[in-house]
Amino acid sequence: IDLAAKTMVLGASGDKTDAGKNRLLPIASAILPLIKRLLTPLEDPKSYLLPVTHRDPSRSHGAVKAFSNLKSQLFPNSQREATFHSFRQSFISKMANEVQAPEHFTADMVGHENRTLMTMGLYRGRARPEEIRPYLERLHYQGWQLD
Repeated sequence: IDLAAKTMVLGASGDKTDAGKNRLLPIASAILPLIKRLLTPLEDPKSYLLPVTHRDPSRSHGAVKAFSNLKSQLFPNSQREATFHSFRQSFISKMANEVQAPEHFTADMVGHENRTLMTMGLYRGRARPEEIRPYLERLHYQGWQLD
């Protein structure tokens, strides 16, 4: 995580697909204070926000469990049934429907391969954080107060 650049790397230890590995992504301003707060108690600045003990990149169980633990820590009295995958689905839907982000930006954010068109799927490089950031900044999640 680079707080000054407001970016983070996801999939550093591997992922299900090549598209998911080593994704340099922007951090939305709305969650930057939360990220800073979560990083403060970590002894090793290279520690993971979502520590995963099961490192099999073809399985998501470890990330799902780490997300669930973090969600419980941040929202201890929440009645929401949000899960790792429902949050992911909501994010993808909001990127498409709320802020009309280009599909390939969303695919880059969530680590999906985009092979629907030869030019965009095979030859296009990943979007840079500064290209994606304006879309992230326009997202709003009702009822998820993070401070």
